[in-house]
This record gives sequence, structure tokens and C-alpha cells, in this order.
Amino acid sequence: MWLWVMLVLASECYGCLEQERTALLQFKDSINHPRGDSLLTWEEALVGEASTDCCQWERVKCNNATGRVIQLSLHDLRDWDSGNWYLNASKFLPFEELESLDLSWNSLMGWLPNEGFVILKIRNNLVHCNDVCF
Repeated sequence: MWLWVMLVLASECYGCLEQERTALLQFKDSINHPRGDSLLTWEEALVGEASTDCCQWERVKCNNATGRVIQLSLHDLRDWDSGNWYLNASKFLPFEELESLDLSWNSLMGWLPNEGFVILKIRNNLVHCNDVCF
């Protein structure tokens, strides 16, 4: 019985991968939100007021077995009066198991020239953006 419990605990992953945590924080910086009140749990983690485990952050869902990010619900982070937004899709390349990416309602007008979106689109057909998808 104890052996079984130990095997279950050993196979469970605790926390997100550092490369994905770093990528999430870089994405947060890239949205340039004027109010600064989006993704508060991400910001609080930087100053030690919240979990540094990005699997515990708002709008992030991870695979319990691998600790990898599988879903990002990043809809409605920007005000419409913030202007148009051109996303560098390569910021999402570290998320190798990403299954769902919702970028709707962010005034997303296109993608910066790079291969990031092409690779992301091939790997994942679940990118949702109501503004513009290329």
C-alpha cells in the first residue's frame, strides 16, 4: 500500500516549468496594459504575494501529470481604447503542450512578422481570436 502511495506522489508534478513561467511573464509585459490591473496573480507572484507556480495563476490551466501549460484564457485583457495590438506569437512557442489559446476581445489586429504563429497554428488548431486571425 505504501509503495503505491509513494509511486502516485512521485509521478505527480508540482508546479509549472520555469521556461513557461518566464514566457507568461514576458507575455504579460508585452500587452502593455494601461491600467496595470490585468493578470494580478501573475504580478503578485513577482513580489512574493502569490504562488510562483504559474499553474495556480488566473487564466492558466496545466496538465496535472506534466506541469505543462495546456490552456491560456487570455481574452479581454486590453481596453478597446488602448489601440490596436500586434502580437509576437513566438512568445507562445515555449508552451509545447498548449491545447487552447483564447486571445479574443483584445483589439488584436495582427501578428508581428515571424514564424511563431505559423508554428503555433500548425501545432494547435484551437487558437481563438475574434478580432483578427491570420
